[in-house]
Amino acid sequence: MQNDNVITIFQLTSYLKRNLENNINLKDIQIKGEISNLSIKNHIYFDLKDNYSKISCFLDYRYKKDIDKYKNGDEIILKGDVSVYLPLTKIQINVKEFKHLGLGDLYYKFELLKKELSELGYFREDLKQKIPFLPSKIAVVVGENSAAYSDIKKSFNKRYPIAKVDYYFSLVQGNEAAKDIIKNLKKIDSLGYDAIILARGGGSSEDLWAFNDRDLAITIFNLKTFIITGIGHEQDYTIADYVSDFRAITPTAAVENITIDINDIINNIKHQKIRIYKNINNNLSKFILDVKNYKLIIQTKKENILNLKNKVNKTKMLLKLKLLNNLETRRKEFLNKNLTLKNQIMNILVKQKNLVNRFYIILNAYNPKNVLSKGYALIYKENKILKNTKNLKINDNLDLVLNDGKLKVRVEEIVE
Repeated sequence: MQNDNVITIFQLTSYLKRNLENNINLKDIQIKGEISNLSIKNHIYFDLKDNYSKISCFLDYRYKKDIDKYKNGDEIILKGDVSVYLPLTKIQINVKEFKHLGLGDLYYKFELLKKELSELGYFREDLKQKIPFLPSKIAVVVGENSAAYSDIKKSFNKRYPIAKVDYYFSLVQGNEAAKDIIKNLKKIDSLGYDAIILARGGGSSEDLWAFNDRDLAITIFNLKTFIITGIGHEQDYTIADYVSDFRAITPTAAVENITIDINDIINNIKHQKIRIYKNINNNLSKFILDVKNYKLIIQTKKENILNLKNKVNKTKMLLKLKLLNNLETRRKEFLNKNLTLKNQIMNILVKQKNLVNRFYIILNAYNPKNVLSKGYALIYKENKILKNTKNLKINDNLDLVLNDGKLKVRVEEIVE
């Protein structure tokens, strides 16, 4: 290899630029295609594409008002010159004129599938799963060695290193990409993950077209595992985004949406630790103060109890003395009353004895035996004293009671 023929990159790109821009066949060419990646800034940039290829286009800012009515997916015919943008060695068309034809094929297919799946209920919010809280096992479906893979891995390592993250590398562009993604999703869904991230970096509508596949949408809808999509940039929407449980604006945002920053967790734990220690110290101080107050209260109660005990003992002694004095007074009163009662009883007994003696003399004076001793007799007829002769008859049997005995007699004669 000889160094004499070596040229610089700038020399090469300058040569290409001169030959392309001076080629008469590449001047004022007319091209038909579909707008994608439309960006309106100081100038207007977009891609013109068909089913097989695409080319970058540049439009001067003076056409800004004219381009405002256009959108991605619109089909146009433009007129312009082919040129080379040296800093990026990028072939582009400097647009001079353009005309609207209608919706492009890809955009029409996208809207048709979106309408069909929406009517079938694939986009219903009430059927979407909630983001799992602090997922510990996460599967990521992403392109191998892609920027999205690198961004997601860095984000997990920095933000949420406590999770077990498994990467399932898949095709994310081209005709076989949708089938490869479906195969990985079905495998992951049977392995008990807490969440799935389906991610791809930015790109044109054609680059992201695999995520508008109908079979992929049905697979995502039927997943038992929560799935979040982070496909392209904020302005990029795919069918997979609509049918997934949650749509993040970028792959990195997908990680942020399903995780909590470990630094926030650590700071929160530190804050909670400080708050708990502060509460413990406050409660401990309050407890110590309460103990002191209770100790003082107990000491006061103890003194009150001692004073009360002394009062009780003093009262007990006074009551005892009073009781003894009352007992002595009652004893003396009892003795006096007992003596008085005894004298009263003796007087009553003497009076009753005299009364009995008096009655005895009277009764003795009327005693029949005293009369019988003087020669009188008591006559009984049928155990009744006979006081006259009215009821007597001859031969009646009578009993005569004398002083020293009893006689039985019979009536022989009644004298009036």
